[in-house]
Amino acid sequence: MIAARHSEHPFRPFSEEIQNYLEENFKVGIVIDHESRSRRMEELLSGYGIAVQIYNSGFHSWSVSKNLAARQVFLLTGDLQAGFKSKAEKMVLISERDIFPDMSSRRAQVAKRQVARFVGSLGQLKENDYIVHVEHGVGIYRDWE
Repeated sequence: MIAARHSEHPFRPFSEEIQNYLEENFKVGIVIDHESRSRRMEELLSGYGIAVQIYNSGFHSWSVSKNLAARQVFLLTGDLQAGFKSKAEKMVLISERDIFPDMSSRRAQVAKRQVARFVGSLGQLKENDYIVHVEHGVGIYRDWE
């Protein structure tokens, strides 16, 4: 898979790869982690003349459906580590990480900072402080042990 490059038309190689799949009658899906980024991807690809549809019925439904419009890219919401191509099924699935390989390392850095903030905030807890637990609701902090 061709990743986006920095230039005046950074998605041209990627859009050409997608056009080639569509011309060969492949079913093309792009898996995006979050729906808001699906809309952005739709805008980007539309700018290169690629018909895009956001598909919300899940991967399995998409993969087995025979009634989808031809020569169209489908955006699916989910988490896929790496894309794949099946010549036998005439299907290609592209992950967001295939397009933006640097993105996963940035997410890891953000997650690391969030964990550090969380651990730091644990040290600020004092006995009898009110706390909120995602599953159990509001409680009173007694002691760490």
